[in-house]
Amino acid sequence: MSNELKQASAIVDSLPADASQKGVKQESKPLSGLNRQLTEDDLKSPGVRKLLLGQLDEYETCKNKLSETMEIFHIKDKETAVLSEKLKSYVCFDWIYTCLLSVGSILVGYYASQPSQGLILLGLGIGSLLFAFYLKYKNSHESKNDKNTRVW
Repeated sequence: MSNELKQASAIVDSLPADASQKGVKQESKPLSGLNRQLTEDDLKSPGVRKLLLGQLDEYETCKNKLSETMEIFHIKDKETAVLSEKLKSYVCFDWIYTCLLSVGSILVGYYASQPSQGLILLGLGIGSLLFAFYLKYKNSHESKNDKNTRVW
């Protein structure tokens, strides 16, 4: 029994005497100003032992909740990183799609205003428009397949 008392005393001594040392705001308790040093006579009292064990239970519960919260945070952090990378690829795709549509429309429009300039501009314009539509079609089907094959 004396060994358990020493362990409990060591745990209590390792706890901060003042919450401001750790930067944690603590609620005001009625007996917070009392001396926190325990003697052997204090530790022999069953009431003190029960209070210490109650505090240990509270700390264990708090520690378990904190570890669960940390696990959830890490999972959500990974999901956020994956989704932000997907968003970057979608933004890049949108820029490419917009540029191809713009260039194709400009080339087709230029050919329509001056048909004597050559069929090469018309071919390039139609080609870039068709390539833009192909990329859009391919990207929309890939995103649907990703939703169907995603495993949570």
